[in-house]
Amino acid sequence: MSNSPRSRGGSRQLAGRSVAAALLASLVAVLSAPASALAEPGVGAVAWGDNSAAQLGAGYKNPFEESPVSVLGLSNVASVALGYHLSVALLGDGTVRTWGGNVYGQLGDKTHVASGSPVDVGLRNVKQIAAGGAHVLALLEDGTVENWGANEFGQLGNGLLNPVKRTTPTGAVEWTMQGSGSDEPVRVPALSTVVAVAIDGGSAFALLADGTVRAWGRNDRGQLGIGVLGPQVCNSEIGEVPCETNPQTVRLTNHEPLHGVKAIAAGSEAAYALLTNGTVMAWGNNGRGQLGNGTTVARDVAAEVKRLSGVLAISAGGSDALALLSSGRVAGWGGDNYGQLGPQADESCQTHACVESPSVIPGLENIASVSAGRGFTLALAAGKLWSFGDNEPWGQLGTGGLLSTATPKPLEGLPPISTMDAGEQHAIAVLQSGSGPAPRFSVTPASGRLNVTWTVSALSAALRWRPAASYGEGGTWSPAVTFKQPCSASAPCSYTISGLSPVSYEVELNTALANGTIVSRKTIASP
Repeated sequence: MSNSPRSRGGSRQLAGRSVAAALLASLVAVLSAPASALAEPGVGAVAWGDNSAAQLGAGYKNPFEESPVSVLGLSNVASVALGYHLSVALLGDGTVRTWGGNVYGQLGDKTHVASGSPVDVGLRNVKQIAAGGAHVLALLEDGTVENWGANEFGQLGNGLLNPVKRTTPTGAVEWTMQGSGSDEPVRVPALSTVVAVAIDGGSAFALLADGTVRAWGRNDRGQLGIGVLGPQVCNSEIGEVPCETNPQTVRLTNHEPLHGVKAIAAGSEAAYALLTNGTVMAWGNNGRGQLGNGTTVARDVAAEVKRLSGVLAISAGGSDALALLSSGRVAGWGGDNYGQLGPQADESCQTHACVESPSVIPGLENIASVSAGRGFTLALAAGKLWSFGDNEPWGQLGTGGLLSTATPKPLEGLPPISTMDAGEQHAIAVLQSGSGPAPRFSVTPASGRLNVTWTVSALSAALRWRPAASYGEGGTWSPAVTFKQPCSASAPCSYTISGLSPVSYEVELNTALANGTIVSRKTIASP
């Protein structure tokens, strides 16, 4: 989980995700084009893992993809950030694209309608992005911060505590945070001179130009580092949760402000600060040793991570953290239930596998950047991506299977990678050049017909189409045409829909796989 500035190949920092599940509200509608047209100039991206909310941006939704697929309609990508069922891309021109689930308005497009293809948030001059759960932060060039999405724990940072009045099912009246989020970008009012942002688990952080850190949001485990729990109480979907709705200063054990910070990272219930001297500070929950101090005692102020020096970059996951060292090696600590810290001799933290103090991960050398996901890890070396840790049930390692492993494995068959992000249940990598795999489902218009091609290796496939409508439902679906022949990228399947009027059509392909059904739907005009 990481959030990086708008520079290709830049070091990976920060992070975010967790929050209640958001289901896909509608079937994905993607404007199709020939495969050649999808390889737009500039840098594209590939994605893998959970795709139940179409968060891979591949033009369809299905249970998961265990190998990388191309993100359609995306180019000139500078960096990516992932939330729960949510994907965010910062483009080289300073604009932001989002796709995936949208129950909480986390796409920022003024709707609550899910999208399987990237949508424009409408911001300009964005310098860095961070995503966590169903919330997104965008740092602008002028040092201010815009954000949108869920606000259960005060992530909007606007000082409004339980502003929504509602009647409970029992007839009682209560004031709550539920429904107080934003489906479009709004400014965090108390912040300026910000140089980096991070968010995860409902807790948000901003690094200021003076080297100090501000924190707001969920604070039931001391994860804000402000010296107290709360001190406010947010009435959320999961009940009363200690929180803080105004940005507050992260402090040291002597209660002086933490200073000298050059990078920040946010985990699920802990946070981290990389200092200018190459050491790391941490605070928050420590039940899995994620503070890296050799204990499992939580802290509500920043304290030094033991045995770390020469650190170039940091990243935080669900209950673990990573440090990229000047030697090109990677040190990891915290929870290790899934082998996300590599083939190490595990300790035990409250019956869970863990590493209480930073330890170099075997098998990783000459690493340029790292990203900690929820139980899995990505590492980039000379444009080649390596992954290890949890791989079930979404194939989030991207290695073509569902077998978890503590040994780093390469992702084969991809062009060189410039940067990446390991999310909660999926991952995305930005390509340096070239294009990713051919689209699994494409529709190309011709005179009075539509040429449909697909490369999905399925037990069976069913194709149907209908006139599209500008609003509401379209026309009547045609009878389904079924297929049972094998299909692949080297030997695609195809079908021509002929005798069409010059109007827009919806084309839907249902492919039955051993692990579920892919529903692919595209809307395109027939000339």
